[in-house]
Amino acid sequence: MRTTILFILLFIISAASAASSLTHVGTVIKIDHGSKFDEETHVYLSNGYVLKLKSRDSGNKARALEGAQAKGKMIRVKVDHGRWIKSVAILRVPEAESTPEISVPINYSPTVLESNAEASQIFTRLRPNPRQKSQCYNRAHVWAYESKMSSNLDSQKVFLFFTRRYIREFNFEWWFHVSPYTLVKGPEGANLERVLDYRFTKRPHGVKEWTDIFMRNKVTCPVIALYSEYERNESIGYCYLQKESMYYLQPLDLDNLERTGRMKTDWLNYELRRAYRDGFNL
Repeated sequence: MRTTILFILLFIISAASAASSLTHVGTVIKIDHGSKFDEETHVYLSNGYVLKLKSRDSGNKARALEGAQAKGKMIRVKVDHGRWIKSVAILRVPEAESTPEISVPINYSPTVLESNAEASQIFTRLRPNPRQKSQCYNRAHVWAYESKMSSNLDSQKVFLFFTRRYIREFNFEWWFHVSPYTLVKGPEGANLERVLDYRFTKRPHGVKEWTDIFMRNKVTCPVIALYSEYERNESIGYCYLQKESMYYLQPLDLDNLERTGRMKTDWLNYELRRAYRDGFNL
């Protein structure tokens, strides 16, 4: 009897310990040590999350993170429910397939729908039931791809970047979010933008209405043309928007576009496979 009770207690303790630990996999995009001596360090991962490292943990964990960032290594990070980093492990993964480099500009013409009703019809056909821990860019890529295949919709992507000022002031957990959007004919020849974010909304939203879901201070997010504008102005504003074609998957694509002129003009099979797998378990 005592052995049975002891086993049950050990099981409960083990389960509680596992439940208190969450795992993130990705590369380190940026490490923000803060402006104050005792301020926590923020670690920006490629999956969009911002994790936290206490000032007293500035030893092995910090060195592992900085080394992974310098070498572009994939890492597995375990955190508690407060996003405090508990452990860091370097992963060995196969090299990704290369992205074709295209430097010749193209004229991308997004679809302009006739009405909001048409946008709503497309919205209802977006794939539901993403993975619980899916990343926004994988969901958005699948939605954009399937909208093209089923409705011949040439959509665009809107990237919402949260600045270090916003993240620290509101203890926010992401540094970016992305969703497809489409254009709809409006009054007097103006085109209206309608964001198709099936994960966080129940219908197409205007851009400001959409950003208000995430911006707790309800500020208007300026539109930028270059990714570096976000990086340069993180201490000034709270958020920024960048809009590109449906082929751009994540912020790294925007960075490459600016630095190397590498444009994306078609779907890449390995990106779609990963988006279906990581976004929807398919």
